[in-house]
Amino acid sequence: MENIERINSVQYQLYSQKFGNLVIQEPKGWSNDTESFERDTKSRGITSKIDVDLEFFGNAADYITNVYNSLGIQEKVILTKYEKSRTSLSEEWTIKYIQELDLGNYKVISRTGNVSVSSREGGLFSDIKNRESDKYDLLNNLSADEVDLVNLKTEIFQPLGKKLFSESKLEDNQIGYRVNGFRFGRTGSVTGKTVRSIPLNVSYTSNAKDINNPFNSASSNNSTTPHSESYDIGSNQAIGDLFFYAAEQDVTLKLNLNLIYRITKVQTKRSRAVDFAVKLFVTKKNSTFDELYDTFPAEQNFNPDNQLNVERTISNYEKTISLNTGDSLGFMFTTVMNYPGNFFAKTGFMDVYADVLKSELIVEDITAYEENITISKCIKPLVFFDRIVAKITGKTGLVKSSIFEQGGDYENIVLDNGLWARGFPDSYQDSSDEEQKIQLISSFKQAFESFNYLEPLCWFTEIVGSTEYLRIEKATHTQQNFIAIKLGSVDKIEYESSSVDYFSKVEIGQKNSLEYEGLNGLDETNGKSEFSTFITNNKPSIYAVNSEFRTDATGYELTRRLPYILYAKEDTKRDDHIWMHDAKVLPSGVITHKIWQDRFDTKPIGVYDADTCWNLWLSPMNRLYYGHSYSVQRGLYHYPNKKITFNSSNANQNLVTQNNGRILPESGSLTIESLPLARVEATKINFTFKMTQTIDKMFKGQTDVNGKDVLNYFGLIEYIEGGIKKYGRLVKLESSEEANITLIKARL
Repeated sequence: MENIERINSVQYQLYSQKFGNLVIQEPKGWSNDTESFERDTKSRGITSKIDVDLEFFGNAADYITNVYNSLGIQEKVILTKYEKSRTSLSEEWTIKYIQELDLGNYKVISRTGNVSVSSREGGLFSDIKNRESDKYDLLNNLSADEVDLVNLKTEIFQPLGKKLFSESKLEDNQIGYRVNGFRFGRTGSVTGKTVRSIPLNVSYTSNAKDINNPFNSASSNNSTTPHSESYDIGSNQAIGDLFFYAAEQDVTLKLNLNLIYRITKVQTKRSRAVDFAVKLFVTKKNSTFDELYDTFPAEQNFNPDNQLNVERTISNYEKTISLNTGDSLGFMFTTVMNYPGNFFAKTGFMDVYADVLKSELIVEDITAYEENITISKCIKPLVFFDRIVAKITGKTGLVKSSIFEQGGDYENIVLDNGLWARGFPDSYQDSSDEEQKIQLISSFKQAFESFNYLEPLCWFTEIVGSTEYLRIEKATHTQQNFIAIKLGSVDKIEYESSSVDYFSKVEIGQKNSLEYEGLNGLDETNGKSEFSTFITNNKPSIYAVNSEFRTDATGYELTRRLPYILYAKEDTKRDDHIWMHDAKVLPSGVITHKIWQDRFDTKPIGVYDADTCWNLWLSPMNRLYYGHSYSVQRGLYHYPNKKITFNSSNANQNLVTQNNGRILPESGSLTIESLPLARVEATKINFTFKMTQTIDKMFKGQTDVNGKDVLNYFGLIEYIEGGIKKYGRLVKLESSEEANITLIKARL
């Protein structure tokens, strides 16, 4: 009767890709298998491990030997143990555990012909761990083992166009800087004109393509020797006199000029009068003539003897000007001389010398953005992770997540890449006319760590019926406050500091640089920030959260502004980068960016045009406070009045947001008492206890939490010390008759 019950309640199955499934008799040693649990430091989930050495006979021994002889030790052989109730013949089989046989320890026992082989953790968890760093093109429909997959499901994404902060500064503050003389001559005419650029050098620029140093093609820059020839703005040498040359696109510029100069010397011949002024000129595309845009107060018909060495000032001159593609701009000193009417066929000239005491020009690009320039594709996170797991296993539908599923907190944190942002088709011709296909490349590790930027996440596998699933949840899922495991009274308890949980520094942000072609990242908020804590008497422990997926709106907008319809053959460094977007679904079903009204109480300050900013909720400070601060706090809670202090950032530090009345400056500090409470304290607890069937059942059971079954070891573990109930959270359990357990102290 014992054997019948055993056969009815336990079943073993072998599987390999080449030889398929085989139900076998229970191997020798099966009753000695023991299960242990351990919290994985990277996944933050709890994994189970079966310690067992098995001896196979009969068809099982033949099966394993065939695999070993024909395919070698690298071939994967999976041992699955199924169980069902001994009292109900109708109950379905459920998976007890999944192990991978280690053929490197294959041994034939000569006396019996049985096969001895050890096992190691197998199944989905093992598959993911073994291949977590492997990068896959998710748009390719073949798995790693060449299983044909369905097309990746994408959504329509309408990005919100962002106004970009683009500012350039040109200046020259060299007192005594000698402007080249204005020499002109004319034969057979009554007037002559010459222009010379005011001296300017680029101090910084957000537009390296259009902003130039005037005189950059002239031979006498910074020289005290006058030009010997005249450069008219419409001549071939015009670029040498222009601070803004050949607009790449239609633009609107805001100019601010400060200029202090004095005329020091004038040389004339046959000149009757001269007009001298500072003027702003526009050169139209393909034009050989300058167009006067604005004139400052002129020195008309000035008498050099009376007006030399007089300081003249132009203060905070502001002008907004719209240019068409190809148009150029220049600030010029101009002279116009009148000739006596009887000087036909004779030459007159006037040379004017000036010292420029200060020249400063600010150029701000305030061009309105084109919001509908591109329509992108995007992928929701659950689909993204399911695709990665399918690439690893060849199977779809193995990912579960309450945070990524419909209605979950992060359902609409969508992903796309640079080429999709630019509206590229699936297949296109590159700059060398080679046929290319868009790729979307990621690894499981890269994806998990990037989403972990939102807040601490965890992943683990769970068995439902006869199927093993990957589950991705908030890390708090494994730190719940229900009590389902009660160990009773224990003694010989050891308490020790968990030194790795005392953080001296916090690093949080995205890994990618904010160096953009043609634009600086002064306004971009989503870079990487560093903070210091007050912990000094511990080995340096850094809390580091770095996303490989990009969150910077500026980089995305620059990429989006090079649409396929206009720049099909132009590549960018960001084409294959993956972006993470804080998004929402419109009533039309189209996905677009969330704006500040969707996340904050008031309009954010410290950024350029907050109404077109997005992903501000993903800034380092917002993710630190709303996502990670409770986790950082676990080693800091003893000091409620101490602070986490801002150190540095490679991004805009001026952003200030407000949510639910809390004001968060990006460069601010966080008081420990203001942080959400940690669920653990940085103290480990070690002891032994007697493992009974009742306790074993507790560890392997589940508890209904708000209508969902949660594994018991994700809750609190109660133990009694000296008559006092105390609580910890599972770190490690080595289960045998005398069980060893490590907890981390729970904070309730």
